[in-house]
Amino acid sequence: MITNINFIKKFPVFLTVSLIIGLSGIIIAFVMGVRIDIQFSGGTIINYSYEGEIDTVKVAETVRTSVDAESDVIETEDITGTTNFRITFAGTRHLEIEEQDKLTHDLQEAFPDSNVKLGQVASVSASSGMSFFVKCLVAILFAFIMLVIYIGFRFKKIGGWSAGLCSIIALLNEILIVFSITAIFGFTIGDTFMAVALTIAGYSLNDSIIVFDRIRENRTTYQDKMSIEEYTNLSINQCLWRNINTSITTISVMTIVVIVAAIFGVTAILAFGIPFIVGLAMGAFSSLCFAAPLWVRMQKRH
Repeated sequence: MITNINFIKKFPVFLTVSLIIGLSGIIIAFVMGVRIDIQFSGGTIINYSYEGEIDTVKVAETVRTSVDAESDVIETEDITGTTNFRITFAGTRHLEIEEQDKLTHDLQEAFPDSNVKLGQVASVSASSGMSFFVKCLVAILFAFIMLVIYIGFRFKKIGGWSAGLCSIIALLNEILIVFSITAIFGFTIGDTFMAVALTIAGYSLNDSIIVFDRIRENRTTYQDKMSIEEYTNLSINQCLWRNINTSITTISVMTIVVIVAAIFGVTAILAFGIPFIVGLAMGAFSSLCFAAPLWVRMQKRH
């Protein structure tokens, strides 16, 4: 089924909607606060196992009294069913062995019936965290450059460099929205976010490439019969249901995974799955409503 939606004419509406969603998400995220993983910011993570129930607010108060530091306390559960709580000290705050021993002793006194036991301790220096963050950004930048080069050569007959640039601009908008969702849901910005960004890049650019491939075919066929707006609209409408159905299939599977993860409290999967679902939906929108219409504007200006 081929629809007849005038995507080119409605591009200002799509652009406005996209900007409103992106900017609103970023404002909300920064108002609520953005949590940076210690992989990027540096700091210390201490894991404790316990039995029964425990009050994380009281844990945070005990930590503040014991080692004079602010921390984030999160309850977790591993695959064996063992309950844990994780204490995170972000930034330059590192706990020496003596401080760790004192904190463990104070927690055991504060919760004498919970059998609190010290587990894994991980520390990252601020300089190492920043170095890792820069390396992740370089990896994403390199991926973007390679994608622009690939699209530029593949679609050089229809202004491939502009097609690549439009695809990357649309992708950046999606990543900003994924960043906002990650922050709004309280997930940390770390290697999981980078994994989501690169995965979304692959899905979104695949959809955009399919649209531009159809534009290239229709330009050869209808260049003397249609304007650039007409054969671009035709191309987008021809790809519409293919892109939507592909996205719905992937989103449906990931939604089931997220539901199961939420039931069993697997926060690591939730931190990947929820932003990924939003990114897939925005990727389908951008490939159809943003990248190709923006390419038409650039071609007409050129």
